[in-house]
Amino acid sequence: MGDAVLSIPDQKIYRKGADNPTLKQRKSWLVEVLVFLGADEATAQADMDAVVEFETRLAQIMRDPIEKKDEQSRQNRVNLRMLKVDYTWLDWYTVLRGIGKAGESGVLIDDDDQIINQETEYMTKLGEILKDTDERVLANYLMSSLLKYTSWLGTKYTQRYDAYRKDTMNVSGMEREKLCIKQTAMLFPEAVSRLYVDQHFSAESRDKVTVMVKDLRRAFNNMILTNRWLSVETKEKAEDKLKRLVTKVGYPDNLMDDDSLNKLVSEFAVDELKYLETMADYKRLMVIESMKSLRQASGRTDWTTMFPASLDSGYRQLENDLTFPAAVLQSPLFSPDYPSSQNYAMAGSLIGAELIKGFGPNGKSVRVIALACSVCRP
Repeated sequence: MGDAVLSIPDQKIYRKGADNPTLKQRKSWLVEVLVFLGADEATAQADMDAVVEFETRLAQIMRDPIEKKDEQSRQNRVNLRMLKVDYTWLDWYTVLRGIGKAGESGVLIDDDDQIINQETEYMTKLGEILKDTDERVLANYLMSSLLKYTSWLGTKYTQRYDAYRKDTMNVSGMEREKLCIKQTAMLFPEAVSRLYVDQHFSAESRDKVTVMVKDLRRAFNNMILTNRWLSVETKEKAEDKLKRLVTKVGYPDNLMDDDSLNKLVSEFAVDELKYLETMADYKRLMVIESMKSLRQASGRTDWTTMFPASLDSGYRQLENDLTFPAAVLQSPLFSPDYPSSQNYAMAGSLIGAELIKGFGPNGKSVRVIALACSVCRP
């Protein structure tokens, strides 16, 4: 449980009030899309005024992003029974169980299931806001979050959405070819990753990077042992955390298993003539898989958030793991044909920089959380 995902990522925008040009542009886009869909313009104007005002109120009760960086403050474990007592403004049982049923996952939330409440103060204040907000406003707010998907309906909607994102977030729309590649990679990350690995990242490359990671871990461990200003207790904790660190390099082994890959791809069907329906089916499948994962044991070596063809990489605090996908380990950063000195200078710098992130200002507090987390068992 956390706070709302704001339509405009910059929280400061909402503190400037509804007259802020960015919020005006958001409302203008919402109204225009609703009119495209057949709404009365005057009614849409009034409804979206209320929606923007409501979202502004939500933004004003959120913590500052800097405060949220304290992971320990976000790890407040409760269960469903406690939620029903602390936050009476929502029928939690119906909502959480409804997600399981609607998602066809077969997973139902019980009273004793643990839930992490990341924003306790926000949840309390949210209840107060909901009490004095008209149900029409709440319904329109929920539905307004879906309007971005109208960009899947055709050129008119896509062009307007691209213009809106450019005006409010300075994000340019993608060329059609690049968008298709991105969407394909999102729908079939494993299949696209397999194609990428086959062409651009050999088993030899993975072995070389794996050796580099081991060397850098060993060097870092020696730095801990020979450090003169760390206490013995701190050194022991740092060593323990380093031993528990999981590293994932290049790609998972099952990516090269054709049968395993075919099974993953077969779970989702694409209809080239029904783009909106295809994307909606994908979103539904993601909900199902997310719900199923609640009852499934998760191995620490599983690739669940990053894929080999992705440019995302690095250290994850709560999981205490390092991931370096194949797409990141390319020239000029790394090449199996480079001399070792060049690979260590380039790729080694990235690996080392990510490695030490777990031992920074928040490293100590996160260590306790990570070891207690069921998915982070050694």
